Amino acid sequence: MSVLPLFPLTNGLLSGKVRRGQKFPTGSRLSERTEPIDAEVLDRLESLAHWAGSHARSMPEVAIAALAAQPGCGSVIAGATTSDQVKQNAGAAAWLPTALEVTELHTLVPRPVQPMLTR
Repeated sequence: MSVLPLFPLTNGLLSGKVRRGQKFPTGSRLSERTEPIDAEVLDRLESLAHWAGSHARSMPEVAIAALAAQPGCGSVIAGATTSDQVKQNAGAAAWLPTALEVTELHTLVPRPVQPMLTR
């Protein structure tokens, strides 16, 4: 038995395109939101983006590969609207985070951010 996580980019929140004080990308799932994202979530996004950059990884790559590295994860179901997104999502499978990297990521994002996004 295995787990198949959905929405590994949290409806675009982990796409790397969300920045504090900026509008959500046009056409994104997040662009339909009318309320701002919680400051705690933005703090975590900034920490995660910094971590990804310091490890020469993209935010989607970190999100997808970190999920795929979890025990019991059979695959990760990620949507895409462009061929570049498909390539990026598939490319995430080429990186297997080390145990230390997974621990660091759990320290940065100790609980799921999805509940903080509910309307």
